[in-house]
Amino acid sequence: VTGNRIVGFRGTSDERNTSQTEPIIHDISTNQRVSLNRKYSPVDPSLVFMDGSTSTAEAVGVATTNADNEMLDIFKAGKFLNSFNLTDVALSDYGRTVSFNDNEIALGYGSNAADLHDTNDRERLVEKTFIVDIHDIATKAKKRSFDMGRVSVDMLRLSRDGKFVASAHDSQLSIYDSSDGSEVFATSFGTPSSLVWLDDERLIVSSSDKGAYLINARERSGQTLFASRSLRISAVNIVGNKIIYSGFSTNKDFSANE
Repeated sequence: VTGNRIVGFRGTSDERNTSQTEPIIHDISTNQRVSLNRKYSPVDPSLVFMDGSTSTAEAVGVATTNADNEMLDIFKAGKFLNSFNLTDVALSDYGRTVSFNDNEIALGYGSNAADLHDTNDRERLVEKTFIVDIHDIATKAKKRSFDMGRVSVDMLRLSRDGKFVASAHDSQLSIYDSSDGSEVFATSFGTPSSLVWLDDERLIVSSSDKGAYLINARERSGQTLFASRSLRISAVNIVGNKIIYSGFSTNKDFSANE
């Protein structure tokens, strides 16, 4: 769920009875459904993105895997925009994340460094780092790139104007200037559960153990929105001028009937 829209799937089969999946966008406010007019086989629901960093939450990404490669298709307002090959940013020990706004897509991945051999043919381990590449969605051209160092990234969120990249990694929250990769904000944050940009500079961070915070990237400051160690927040959604949290309480031991 992002904003007032839900992305879901409808199972279909072709004349050869091959199972396929068709992504559907459901608008809660109008009760209308729109098909993306593409069918996938197979598709992993965990690799479907509807990123809240877009100004209208109309952009949708669908990643699919076949025997040859892994592709990410980007749609906006129900129309196909472009495909990105994810084969070169394959999963690694340092994770892989995807985030996009109206115009750009950020691909975060562990570098492809591997065990190499020196001139004496002895193996030496080259340390992997986490790279963020930012591409123009329309042209696919790489616009900028930076190295986050030796971190294992759980979440990555590109701001709406593309100037900042927020990252949750190794129990830390960091915000980077995407032009040069400099870190403009960092704090220890336990276990972040979601990152949502309110606008070009304000980021909401929810946690499964510390509540929710509002961080201003330009001012390099933060404030508590909702402090709780007993309510484990699992997600944040922005609908109009409302911030909606979902989570569960750890204050009470529920019986089987509750």
